[in-house]
Amino acid sequence: MWSDDGVVLSDEKSPLFPGSDNEVRPYHSVAADNKDFKGDGNAPLFQDGENVDASLVTASVFSSFINLTNTVVGAGVLALPFAFKSTGVVLGIIVLFGVYSLIILSIELLVASSKHSQVKSYRGISEAAMGKYGNWLTQGAVFLSTFGAMTSYLIIIGDMMGPLIGFWMGGTNDDYCSIYARRQFPITVSLLIVVPLTMLRNIDSLRYTSGIAVCAVLYLLMVVVFKSGESISENSGMDNMKPHDFFNFSEKIFRAVPIMTLAFTCHMNVMPILTGLKHPTKRRVRQVTWGAITTCQVLYIVIGLFGFLTFYTNDGIEGNVLLNYDVDLTEIIIGRLAVTLVVIFSFPVLAHPCIGSVEELLFPGRTFSYKRRAVEVVFVVGSTFTIAFFVADVSLVLGIAGSTGSTLVGFILPGLFYTLLHPEQRKGRIVSALLVVLGVTFFAVSTWVTLEDALLAGDEEEASAANLCNSTLLNLENQTLAW
Repeated sequence: MWSDDGVVLSDEKSPLFPGSDNEVRPYHSVAADNKDFKGDGNAPLFQDGENVDASLVTASVFSSFINLTNTVVGAGVLALPFAFKSTGVVLGIIVLFGVYSLIILSIELLVASSKHSQVKSYRGISEAAMGKYGNWLTQGAVFLSTFGAMTSYLIIIGDMMGPLIGFWMGGTNDDYCSIYARRQFPITVSLLIVVPLTMLRNIDSLRYTSGIAVCAVLYLLMVVVFKSGESISENSGMDNMKPHDFFNFSEKIFRAVPIMTLAFTCHMNVMPILTGLKHPTKRRVRQVTWGAITTCQVLYIVIGLFGFLTFYTNDGIEGNVLLNYDVDLTEIIIGRLAVTLVVIFSFPVLAHPCIGSVEELLFPGRTFSYKRRAVEVVFVVGSTFTIAFFVADVSLVLGIAGSTGSTLVGFILPGLFYTLLHPEQRKGRIVSALLVVLGVTFFAVSTWVTLEDALLAGDEEEASAANLCNSTLLNLENQTLAW
């Protein structure tokens, strides 16, 4: 099925895994057959849930494509116009294509590693490649990625709902300066919903909200394109664009890369989705993986490009593109409400693997306990709440999550898995090693640049579009009333 280099499938009609199309072989039998297998051959490396009943392998290419697309689309899409502003619009598209290509490559390496080790989960592949240390590294990467995304979701809730509350209260400066219209208030209120949902042991029903997320992104795309047309008409096209609006070669590129990486990261869900695919041949597997990533690539280019063209004449583009629009526009109000609904129900979906990684690292093998779960929820959700309460820039949180957790999950670990599981594949190992080197570079440089920008800029919440309160005007009004 794979070429001699082990990177691509060689037989269009052969199944992804040996045996019949839906057969799952016990891991120890495969381990014994593979001379270059790196796992512990004496331990049962198929963990609970990895053996899949053939009756559950019923997914079509289209349904698998939809499911994977749902897992790719996330909060990162809101920051893409900001990323394009950081790089310039033409360079931004080039960088986005580069990240897209690396994501495709890393998924190919991940599927190749799954085929080689006959393990059908990200965690299982990590254990096959690096043993318990691989599991620890994977759990740490999952924690960083999900924790950052959860924090960004709370920030987005505050950004979306704070100005809306002020508008609904009357839309005066007093209303926008009210404690209820401050971003911290809706963030705090949202805990009444997300904490009980996070405490649940099973939240499978919340996964259906992913369809709403895709609809929200499509709606956002239409709004951004429509508003961009209006802006271009008012600004006489793109005549006012300067050279740095097209190409901005600076350290800001490393602010854009992690945001784009986070927007594509889906590796934890690739193998579970492909495991349910009927007849997983080369053609069908790539129709799912390449199709989903390419679809998101097109969506991201459109939103990033047209969002940039709408506000390129501004001094800056907000990290959340919806904050650049007037709050009283009906189409923007609908968009804000849709995004808020999506992130509220997506928060507990991310919280479960995040808390699960904490559980695996600190309490491996323990049975489920609601008391321990409550302590873990307080720690994890409380930490995300504290950061979201004081940090107003969602692009900062998305950048850190992308440069650390997403870079590990999307670039570094898939490259390491392939390198360790394919010692005999020279060409494939060179490619995977280059991916690891690029991932480590992005990890170090992007994290440094993002933190440096944050330290230099400080917390500019008062000047942020998420806070419509004019403090100077409010002070003048209070002085007048006191007089």
